[in-house]
Amino acid sequence: MASNIPSIRQYTWESLPPQLLMIAIYSVIAHFLKLDDYLGFHGIFSNIMYGAFGQLIIWFIIRNIYAKHHAQGMELVRQEKYADAIPFFIDSYQTFSKHSWVDKYRYYLGSSSKISYKEMDLNNIAFCYGQIGDKEKSIEYYRQTLSEFPDSGIAKTALTLINTMTDNKQIDDKLQHDELLDNKSTNR
Repeated sequence: MASNIPSIRQYTWESLPPQLLMIAIYSVIAHFLKLDDYLGFHGIFSNIMYGAFGQLIIWFIIRNIYAKHHAQGMELVRQEKYADAIPFFIDSYQTFSKHSWVDKYRYYLGSSSKISYKEMDLNNIAFCYGQIGDKEKSIEYYRQTLSEFPDSGIAKTALTLINTMTDNKQIDDKLQHDELLDNKSTNR
């Protein structure tokens, strides 16, 4: 389903060497387990394929056990159901806080995301609150993101935008107020 909601996906090439290393390790394991004898495929290429398949299985397990709530929240955001998405991102944040090793070693487990799931979840919670008009909660979560991840470009940019919009709104309100006063004084 296509969505009109802008999204930011930051991938990093740094994830490639750990993922290739894991494929190599799974390939060696496949060789020592003699999987090619059991499955009928022979040669180094078959062991590399078993290694890649092993990495895919690990990624699938992580995605469906640990990142399940994150994926459900993202699906709700695509459907523009922001209020419904927030609890899923909160659950995801709590899961990755409890199982921080999954986030820490995400490159080895198949994720190529430049930012951690916890950082994504906090930013997504803040974004969702902003979309439903709760500016204070949005700012609170962006600030929490920056307290835990001081280099979060997404949170910094969002807070700058919110501050700019707030400043502009105050200026617009003052101009409208002054304009009303001018109109009242000329009508007399």
